[in-house]
Amino acid sequence: MFWDRVAGVYDVFVNVINRKTHLKLKEIVSKLIGKNTERFIEKVNAVHLQSKGKTEKRV
Repeated sequence: MFWDRVAGVYDVFVNVINRKTHLKLKEIVSKLIGKNTERFIEKVNAVHLQSKGKTEKRV
């Protein structure tokens, strides 16, 4: 597929040419996501599993 062929070029762009911008973007997004989003995702996943008749096992 097309994207499989250009993925390497994208990796070079992100990791070499645009590295500082990419790292800053990751930092900003991770702060925006935060703990509340992680808890929300856990709840959504639990509801999804319950709707399929499965239960989530907590460790």
